[in-house]
Amino acid sequence: MDITLIINKLKEHLNIKFDKELADFLGIKPNTVATWKKRNTIDIDIIMSKCDLIDANWLLTGKGNMLKNKYDYDYKTDIVEEPSNIDTELSPLERTLRSKEETINILKEHCRIVRKDLEECKKAYDLLLEKYLKLKG
Repeated sequence: MDITLIINKLKEHLNIKFDKELADFLGIKPNTVATWKKRNTIDIDIIMSKCDLIDANWLLTGKGNMLKNKYDYDYKTDIVEEPSNIDTELSPLERTLRSKEETINILKEHCRIVRKDLEECKKAYDLLLEKYLKLKG
């Protein structure tokens, strides 16, 4: 498997010319792409998180179809070309939206728990301070 070839095909598909643009798109440092090429490896999770229409098997092996679906997708303009069914095209977007909403709800719950813990810490601090001041007299 030639990772450089896979990265170049991925850039071509995304209509990206330079490794830095790919890094920006993936939200990684530009030297990460160079490291992938040097080590002949990639971080499939990072790529799949941004390119949900890319077939994971193709990313891992370089074999088979690059895309999961029969239509092409322009990531820079968010345009789906040759749509076969509007529901099919919205499905990945809906899954992404639901995933983001679930993450937001989890983070809100974590914030609620942290706030509750902070309130308990404040109460404990106030009690300790009160006892200290009484002892100090």
